[in-house]
Amino acid sequence: MKFSEYSLDPTLQAGIDKLGYTECTPIQVQAIGPILLGQDVAGLAQTGTGKTAAFLVPLMERILRSQNPVEGVDSKRVFPDWKSNHFVLVLVPTRELAEQVYENLTKLGAETQIKGFPIYGGTGYDKQKEALRNGLQFLIATPGRMIDLYKEHLIDLKQVRAIVFDEADRMFDMGFKDDMKYILQRVPQTRQFLVFSATLNFDVLNTAYQFGSEPIELNVSGEQAKAENVHDEIFHVGHHEKPQHLLSLLRSKQPKQAIVFSNFKHNVDRIAKFLNDNGIPASAISSLLTQVQRTKVMQQFKAENEHNILVATDVAARGLDIQGVDLVINYELPNDCESYVHRIGRTGRAGAIGHAASLVCDRDIDSLTRIQEYLKHNLTVGFIEDKDLVKDFKPFPQGEVFIQGALNPGGRE
Repeated sequence: MKFSEYSLDPTLQAGIDKLGYTECTPIQVQAIGPILLGQDVAGLAQTGTGKTAAFLVPLMERILRSQNPVEGVDSKRVFPDWKSNHFVLVLVPTRELAEQVYENLTKLGAETQIKGFPIYGGTGYDKQKEALRNGLQFLIATPGRMIDLYKEHLIDLKQVRAIVFDEADRMFDMGFKDDMKYILQRVPQTRQFLVFSATLNFDVLNTAYQFGSEPIELNVSGEQAKAENVHDEIFHVGHHEKPQHLLSLLRSKQPKQAIVFSNFKHNVDRIAKFLNDNGIPASAISSLLTQVQRTKVMQQFKAENEHNILVATDVAARGLDIQGVDLVINYELPNDCESYVHRIGRTGRAGAIGHAASLVCDRDIDSLTRIQEYLKHNLTVGFIEDKDLVKDFKPFPQGEVFIQGALNPGGRE
């Protein structure tokens, strides 16, 4: 189905056209219609499937039609009694996802008068407070900072007309369940309720039901645990062979953009330094960086330059929609299966073919067993010929953190 078939507001359609979007993705086909009619929706879809536009486009359309009613347009498309101080609240688990949703909103609404702003911790309050005072139609926020501003009486949750929980399962994993309930208790019961998640678990749906919502359940992932257009394989190596194999994979595959994942935040800088020492420009991102530093690293990674390799912890595994990533490498396998799916889901987006490689030593075997049981199949075993292994390279920096599941000097993210 095409976006043009929804008879959207001309200014919104102009923004969509400008981005070159014509055909809707499966989650957009399923979600846009019900959301346009004001229905509650629970959408199950992997990242990279277009789910952000699946909720932004119909919500923007409803606001535009509410502001400027047009005869002949379905009356259900409008928010009843929409006023200038009403807004849509989009809740996300991380700062990066808040910025990403805001970026999508800005691009889609380039020809409209719709305004939004990202609200999250780790940065100053001044700009956020100014944006709230100036009025907006979309508030995109992480729960903690949003509640802080609510308690300062800078946000009036009674004015929320639709609430979206994006990456809801991740919010539960990160301990935001009580915050989500706190917010839901304070928004009107008549608000439209949308929840999007890669794994729509019982807790997420139960919360929706608990607060009077009976959402239409949409599932475009079927029984598929991971995206079908990601080719993933494992390389059985000794622990101390990992640096050599990492270097060899990057040099042989020559990715346009790659993300290397580590379980340990103090190991991220060491991996990045090792790559830089060996002539492969790389940047590191983890919770050890300030928000300003993280933003700078992400801007650099997204831009077209030689810094096309990002070394990251799972702080970057969720929500980052970077279309050009063609390779993901797991320096260690994550302990939980869903993190594996989300990590490799950074590649193979928007229909492109992606590749993922995991370096597996004896310390990763338990994780490998869990992941293969979750995927219901054994991962393909790759092999690097001896002639293709890099032999001459500078050593990995000292002080590496690698003891999974135990106390260690670096610690996890």
